[in-house]
Amino acid sequence: MNAIVAGPKAMSAADGAAPLLRVSGLKKHFPIRTGVLQRATSFVKAVDGVDFQIAQGETLGLVGESGCGKSTVSSMLVGLTPPTEGRIEFGGRDITDVDRRSDAQLCRDLQIVFQDPYGSLNRRMRVFDIVAEPLLIHRIASGAKLRTMVLDVLSTVGLNADQAQRYPSQFSGGQRQRIGIARALVLNPKLIVLDEPVSALDVSVQAQILNLLKRLQRQLGLSYLFISHDLSVVRYMAERIAVMYLGKIVETADRDPLFERPAHPYTEALLSSIPSDDPGRRSLSGRIILNGDPPSPANPPSGCAFHKRCFQARDKCPAETPPLSPVAGGNRKAACFFPRNLPAELNQPD
Repeated sequence: MNAIVAGPKAMSAADGAAPLLRVSGLKKHFPIRTGVLQRATSFVKAVDGVDFQIAQGETLGLVGESGCGKSTVSSMLVGLTPPTEGRIEFGGRDITDVDRRSDAQLCRDLQIVFQDPYGSLNRRMRVFDIVAEPLLIHRIASGAKLRTMVLDVLSTVGLNADQAQRYPSQFSGGQRQRIGIARALVLNPKLIVLDEPVSALDVSVQAQILNLLKRLQRQLGLSYLFISHDLSVVRYMAERIAVMYLGKIVETADRDPLFERPAHPYTEALLSSIPSDDPGRRSLSGRIILNGDPPSPANPPSGCAFHKRCFQARDKCPAETPPLSPVAGGNRKAACFFPRNLPAELNQPD
């Protein structure tokens, strides 16, 4: 395909290479305004100090309950929402406060695919024009070259030239998401933020889109931030996983160690809720039912944000906030004073 070139070999965070994306202390606090003068009296701490990194060619999965701040993170990364605090580095460059409209190269390198494959497409535009628009805005191609590049990228995502003249309403959900992926791909990005890209699709269609994304990553060396609440999907897509709860990351680990030995109680509860295709099979500790609802990000608990729902909370948990610290060796961190499921010689209770 003329519009897209193959990327470098995929790397992981453990390879020691400089990360493509590094996020440090990222926060987004939305003001709650009251009174006639609409003064800010408190804040919704949607994202409250997030740290992670993504290497070239790697997929990082970001998981958690609805409302934990995953989509707010994605919005800040692509410049749709300004952060309250923190730092975003892309390719070794600080892009936290960069005006994306005036930085064409950054816009090309960092793209997003949205959750809703219909609402994210202009229903008054034909598919050809939707995919061509980024090329026209960035003055990359016109005329015959523009047509060739658009049809090439549509072919890459499984759509043909005849479909380019149709409107989004004439496509199924999976086909619309292919259009969204094509629109992101046409600028040759280095990193694509995938914000719940298959949650609105049927299971059979989900598999097709996931396989497409994995094939594109192998061919083009793309990096992904894959955001989802579906742990089974994340396990298939990501090499590393970050678990988010109430605006904070509570655990990060390579995929297999996290699923085999979750260190944070919240991660263990999430994994226990995954349906099994074997009725007689049980997860590590059986089904864990958490008490109560998630706290409000406008009034988070003191200390560990999870302590009111945690099945192993102790006196220390509401009094102090646990840092995201290395546990059990290897490429794993957990924000818990009493991490779970560690080898006996490493699991020393306080």
